[in-house]
Amino acid sequence: MKKMLESNLGPFIHIGLPVLDIVKVKEWYRSTLGFKIIHEPSLEEDGTTIHISFLQKGGLVLELYELFENEKKDYHTRKNGFIDHLALKVNDVENATKLLIKNGAKRVVEMEGVMGDGQKSQMFMGIYGEKLLIAESKEPGIEDFDLAYIGIAYSNQNEIIIFYKQLGFELLEDPKKSSTLSLRYMNIILKFFFETKEALMLRNDGYIDHIAFDIKDIERAHQEIKASGIPVIEQEPVELPFWEKGIKYFNFRGPGGEKLEFEQRLL
Repeated sequence: MKKMLESNLGPFIHIGLPVLDIVKVKEWYRSTLGFKIIHEPSLEEDGTTIHISFLQKGGLVLELYELFENEKKDYHTRKNGFIDHLALKVNDVENATKLLIKNGAKRVVEMEGVMGDGQKSQMFMGIYGEKLLIAESKEPGIEDFDLAYIGIAYSNQNEIIIFYKQLGFELLEDPKKSSTLSLRYMNIILKFFFETKEALMLRNDGYIDHIAFDIKDIERAHQEIKASGIPVIEQEPVELPFWEKGIKYFNFRGPGGEKLEFEQRLL
């Protein structure tokens, strides 16, 4: 496992969000939060066209994919996912709050105030229920709604630390001093917040479905992930006609049930 990650794992690629109406959602992220559309492939399956849209702002890429009609009826059971929310940096929480409310986001009143590091913050529900936390940043020259971190629920601290260190993440603080864990890999920070095992079992994949990382050799990565005993979702890497020459990918589960993806762009 360690050998694979030292030579094979690349930077974070995207976060996957399943949606009910891709036209509406991509326009909201484009016009409200300033994302740009960078790639829009489509897939044909059983006579149905699946629409996908990749949007980017700074170092954050979102993959929006429209669900099949038979999947849409179960969409709202996705609340409280293992991958809980995206935290976005803003210069002024009050101004950003006004903008989001004006454009249809709903403020989560019980989750507003000041974070542990002194940042003003406010949680919102996006237009289809995805959770977006805005956090006021003192960094010079930031653009509003750049990625700050990804929030994930956990119940076993040791499992999280061991697993993500295997993936090459660095622990950013002493776990003995806080129930919140922050781990960084290259240009991504994952922030884990504690929930009881019983509460975690009630979660599912959520509105934020997965976090994807690029990989140089997908076949080797798949073999080594399986050999390590980590639960894989696809028994073989799957090829899709995305980007210039296609991709191969597979998904697997982290220790809390969170869905992670390895993806290789074909050359």
